[in-house]
Amino acid sequence: MPNGEVNDDGTPKLFTRGEGPCIFRANDGDVNGYRWFLFIDQPRYHDGPNHYIGFATQDIADPDGWVPVSSKLREGIPTNADGGKPRHGTVMPITAAERDRLIAAFGE
Repeated sequence: MPNGEVNDDGTPKLFTRGEGPCIFRANDGDVNGYRWFLFIDQPRYHDGPNHYIGFATQDIADPDGWVPVSSKLREGIPTNADGGKPRHGTVMPITAAERDRLIAAFGE
C-alpha cells in the first residue's frame, strides 16, 4: 500500500513495515472527512521516511478501507529540536497551562 510519500523519481513509496502505532477517532465534524486516523512510525530501516505515516478510514473494521493521508497532514506534524519529525517515543513539550489542566483532571 502507498504510504503517501514519494521517491525522488516521483513514484509512490510503499508502506512495508512500521512500529509504534497510534489510532484515534476523529473529532466530530473533522474537516478531513474521516472517522478514524492511524499513525504508524515507519523508520528508515523499514524503508520509511523516519517519522509517523498517517492513514485514515471511515470504517475501522474494514481492513481495505485505510488510505494514506501523510501528504495532506505532513505539514501539520511538528518538527523536533533536531529537525526531524516525531516518532513513537517522542516527548512532546506542553505549556504550564496545559500541565495545570492535566493535574487538575488527573492529579499529581
